[in-house]
Amino acid sequence: MPKLPKPDELSRQLRYDVANLTSSFEEGLSVYQVLAQRPGWGIARVKRARKQYLADRVLKELARMQETQNTTVFDQKTPKLPPKVGEIEKPPLREIDLHITPGQSNGIVAFHISPSGYDEALVANLWAFCNAYCLLFLPLAKPADRDRFEKFPQFIQDHIVFDNIRLGEDILIISDAGKALSVDDPITHLMTAHGGKHVVVAHPAIAMKSIPRLACDGAHFAWSTGSVTLADPEKDRTQCQALFIQIASDGMPFFHQLRAAADGSFQYQNYYVADAGDTIWEDCRVKVAHWPDGHFDVMAPGVKNGLFGDGGLLDRLKPEVQVFEDILNFTDRSKFTRTSTELARQHHLNRGSVRKEIEATAAFLNSCRRDWTNIYKIEDNHGARLIEWLEGDQRRDPLPDNVKFWARMLVAKHQMLEDDPEDFRLAYLEHEAMLQCGLAGDIRYVWRGQSLKVEGVEHGVHFHKGINGSPGNSAQYRNLGYPIVGGHPHTPSIMSGVTTVGTAGDLNEKWDPDATTKAHALAIQYHNGHVVLMTQHPDGRVDAGPLVRVDQMAEAA
Repeated sequence: MPKLPKPDELSRQLRYDVANLTSSFEEGLSVYQVLAQRPGWGIARVKRARKQYLADRVLKELARMQETQNTTVFDQKTPKLPPKVGEIEKPPLREIDLHITPGQSNGIVAFHISPSGYDEALVANLWAFCNAYCLLFLPLAKPADRDRFEKFPQFIQDHIVFDNIRLGEDILIISDAGKALSVDDPITHLMTAHGGKHVVVAHPAIAMKSIPRLACDGAHFAWSTGSVTLADPEKDRTQCQALFIQIASDGMPFFHQLRAAADGSFQYQNYYVADAGDTIWEDCRVKVAHWPDGHFDVMAPGVKNGLFGDGGLLDRLKPEVQVFEDILNFTDRSKFTRTSTELARQHHLNRGSVRKEIEATAAFLNSCRRDWTNIYKIEDNHGARLIEWLEGDQRRDPLPDNVKFWARMLVAKHQMLEDDPEDFRLAYLEHEAMLQCGLAGDIRYVWRGQSLKVEGVEHGVHFHKGINGSPGNSAQYRNLGYPIVGGHPHTPSIMSGVTTVGTAGDLNEKWDPDATTKAHALAIQYHNGHVVLMTQHPDGRVDAGPLVRVDQMAEAA
């Protein structure tokens, strides 16, 4: 691709274009009408100029409002007493309504920035990313720092925003979290700031939570942007991040973390950006795909197709390592479904066979095998339900097929005990049952007490058990001191280096409570060692589609 212009050069070009087209935009001419007057300019160039013209209008209006608020008329004859503390009125919270055309070729790269400085390598790569794919570059700073960026490059001053932004009706971007820059959780106190809809908070901490909602409503999230300014000068730029907000053509938003590597580069799915935009690749694979809790028997069809179907995320990202948790749901004979009502329902649905569910799950895992990936299955609580059933007396099961399978596994258990009585553990029975039902031998299991650490990130723990055997809580794992990814709560989150994946099952199952925080989300680990959380729509989408380069947009026009 041609070498991208440097930020200051492009900023001068923008100022030139805006100055020449201001009169046309003020007359209300559309982009295509302007192109008719200036056919040699190209649609991408006119679009960028129009975007900058609109941004300049917003900034001028904000400056005018600020001057009006700061203008005070003093009466020298009747001096006024200062108001009491309780009578001081806070300035009204200002918001900007930002409208962008939904679609795969549009989006926003937002990040927190502080007057204390910024990481030049990362910002140069973010700027190149925005200009290569015609995205909006959006530095966010506190309103109190409005006059402290005079020494920053012009292209940052031209785009920086100090006020809250409403991005359509579904997203509120908050420029000031109201928390110290050193805290780990800048979002919990703002999760209700937008009435249950998406909230994005400008803050250096890397955090995300699912917002509580009624089970019948769609999932919404609270995200922090991350920062290009290091809150702790002793840390390196790998703590920096920006948030890429993409809005699909139907208005559905998607959020993507852009986390900096040691050299300031970053990866977004298959896209890799480095060297201030001189290097932009669009075919990079990822290191690890830590899938959401699978629950194959009740996996949502859209989620299954989006992740594992033809052209799904598995074949797009080509992870070197795949991690599955709770993939065997053990639906029809768990302790929750052995009531007379549930057994009657299974009879009418012609289901209830443990063997058939295990065979279907094993066949699914086999279908995820590729020459370029390794598959790991983590010991979990749903596998423990199978063990509990096998350890019981199932001679009176109403389904003969279950009685025969139970007897078969009883013989297998005693054979395993005879072969290696010291090493035997009950959890091995799940693996043996899967093997007898057709599971490929190269799919490996990770047992409790073992580790699956990939480049410093732990993937081998299911969060159903906490520290010292306490009830599971992902927050407990923050004390480990290194990044960890796991499942079980079905509530995706990021906090203090602990990443919790969501679920692949239905978000509104009949046994769910009225209110929930369940959501579809998976974790991706890139080759730079960073883990990002990727949310998924129930129809299978994880983004608004592949990005479109500016030069391709111009050719299409």
